[in-house]
Amino acid sequence: MLAWDRFRADREGMPFWPVYFLGGNDVARDNPQIVPFTCPVTGKQAWAVPAAKPDVIVIHACRGDKYGNIQIQERSMLPQYLNVDMARSCKNLIVTVEELVDTEEIKKSPHLTLIPAFRTASVCHVPFGSHPTPTLSCTEEDAAHYETYVNASANEEAFEAYLDSYIRGTKNFTEYLSLIGETHLKTLEVR
Repeated sequence: MLAWDRFRADREGMPFWPVYFLGGNDVARDNPQIVPFTCPVTGKQAWAVPAAKPDVIVIHACRGDKYGNIQIQERSMLPQYLNVDMARSCKNLIVTVEELVDTEEIKKSPHLTLIPAFRTASVCHVPFGSHPTPTLSCTEEDAAHYETYVNASANEEAFEAYLDSYIRGTKNFTEYLSLIGETHLKTLEVR
């Protein structure tokens, strides 16, 4: 939650976000940028967590239009709300989307447009852009790939082989997805 608080401070235009939960924590003790203070309202010990001040944020969302109006599905969870906070905290926002739709389609459900075009520097159509994690209402998580990753994490040699195969051995994201396989990816689609 501490990282999220840094984005919340940016979102609100504050130099820091006040938190109460760092007492006895090494993070507060070892980070000189986290400053303790006494809350002027409650008198309780609090800590000022500095704003993140990101220049560029890249997020993945369900859909958007060519102008950068980005829609987040109705059934949202913590990662989607963090994406919205990060989008509202940065100077430049790049969004990859599962679906690039016409603006008229966006207008049919304006309540889902949580990131308006003026916040977005660029929008790119990247199906399965969150793989192996899910994009709610669009794709499921890839449990088989998670298992591959976990097994590869068992030792350094196996992990290096995983990186060589899926990361360093691919020229781009399209090549990465081809390793996963189109047939397998189709099984992850929600729609």
